[in-house]
Amino acid sequence: APGGALRFASSLPALVAAGDVDTELDPIALQHYLSFHSVVPAPRTILRGVNKLPPGTIMRIEPDGRRTETTYWEPVFERSVEQVGWSEQDWRDAVLASLRTAVQRRLVADVPVGCLLSGGLDSSLIVGLLAEAGQHGLATFSIGFESAGGEEGDEFKYSDVIARHFDTDHHQIRIDSSRMLPALSGAIGAMSEPMMSHDCVAFYLLSQEVSRHV
Repeated sequence: APGGALRFASSLPALVAAGDVDTELDPIALQHYLSFHSVVPAPRTILRGVNKLPPGTIMRIEPDGRRTETTYWEPVFERSVEQVGWSEQDWRDAVLASLRTAVQRRLVADVPVGCLLSGGLDSSLIVGLLAEAGQHGLATFSIGFESAGGEEGDEFKYSDVIARHFDTDHHQIRIDSSRMLPALSGAIGAMSEPMMSHDCVAFYLLSQEVSRHV
């Protein structure tokens, strides 16, 4: 920042809101963004005046301005010696145990927990694990749009099966097409960094609806 000050935040909009930030596009970051499906690797961001820390990294800044970075975690891609002889069933058990741990950690909350349920493999598995963990009356949410060009605009026939099976408090949220275009600027404004996912407006509208319940 001007005058040698340090400004930090968890998202770009917070830094930009404070002013005095070079908001010109970083051309190298733009190249990454277009090449890696809207990902800009650290230390760059899409803006020239803002840098970001790599994942799992702490920056320490001394009073005299010296900076050191320490990476406290990074994924290991080598198979450990203990896993060399694992069978297919061993790997299944390990994946299931990790998924159970991940779900249980996210149950630690002081507000009601809900789950987006598309009826696909990922969300159905999470709802099943939540039920296994003792979540009764779990709030689940599915989003649907108007059919267009002979294509169905929702997957309720899949999500309804999972909701019935696990007896969830299920909400079918139907979004009228007339709401899509007006929501575009709000969806962009809510982004921490630019995203070019085709469903970002849908998730924005879905989040608005879900926030009324959980």
